[in-house]
Amino acid sequence: MRGRRRRVTAGRGALTRTERASQARRQRALAHLERVRGHAGSPREPRFRGAVAVAALLASSVAAGALFGPSLVTATSGWLSGATPRLKAIRVHGLERLSAGEIAAATGLARGATPAEVVPGEVVERLEAHSWVAAARAVRLSSRTLLVDVRERVPLAVAPAGKDESPFLVDATGTPFTSAAAATSEGLPRLVPATAVAPGEPDDALAAAVALAQQLPAFGLAVPTQVRIAAAGDPLGFVVHLSGLTARFVLGREDLDDRLAGLARLLAANLVETAKATSVDLRFADQAVLRKRPPPKGAAQVAAERGGAAPSNTRPSG
Repeated sequence: MRGRRRRVTAGRGALTRTERASQARRQRALAHLERVRGHAGSPREPRFRGAVAVAALLASSVAAGALFGPSLVTATSGWLSGATPRLKAIRVHGLERLSAGEIAAATGLARGATPAEVVPGEVVERLEAHSWVAAARAVRLSSRTLLVDVRERVPLAVAPAGKDESPFLVDATGTPFTSAAAATSEGLPRLVPATAVAPGEPDDALAAAVALAQQLPAFGLAVPTQVRIAAAGDPLGFVVHLSGLTARFVLGREDLDDRLAGLARLLAANLVETAKATSVDLRFADQAVLRKRPPPKGAAQVAAERGGAAPSNTRPSG
């Protein structure tokens, strides 16, 4: 009897494993309830049930921490007093060359815009009308927040465009998208098309020339200073000029990989003939046809009078 009482007394003072687990569950439930009550008073933004791209866009924007600057809209007293909510902020992702102020202006949204004025489709149209914007997306997270993702154009070449053939920056699609300034066009190859191209319109010939220029580094060659584009049907095809060499290199239109590989081998040989050539034709299998600059006018006659000796550009040693 005494032993039984001791067991009962001991049982009242110590919890079993099952009782401890049950108590822990109750404590976690109470803590969760307190957290829920703490957030009950704060407004919740509506859930998005759109495509996966929206979630990815939100995640990338939050990770980047890109928030539009002070030039954009802010909360108004109307929102604070419970009236129609106003756009408070635009979060943007993808900026490299453009500034937040430029994108803010391109959205066309006025300070304190109402939800009815913030139409994502219309915002995208206005953004893509910007010369530097290749594509854009817009998602309204709430009545007070708009999320914008921008993909900018990358200038890869310069080409004459328009009636006055002023220099334009060209992207990978062959689109002359904006006027080229000295600062932005430095180091870019110059494309010379056979026919006029229109600003803001993609051009297949320019796109092919841009792709060719970007391909040279894969063969150990520098990006060309110039790429001439022959007219359709002209067998010359593409003609490139390289920095430090006077020769033009004729590539044609077919088997460009083989011809670039041949050009790389020719330059690696460091031949004197290549340095003196004015034209190198690489359209023939496993060989290059070099042409020298024709002699100046009257030089042939002088050479004939001297017994047929070719004119020399070297200085006399004496």
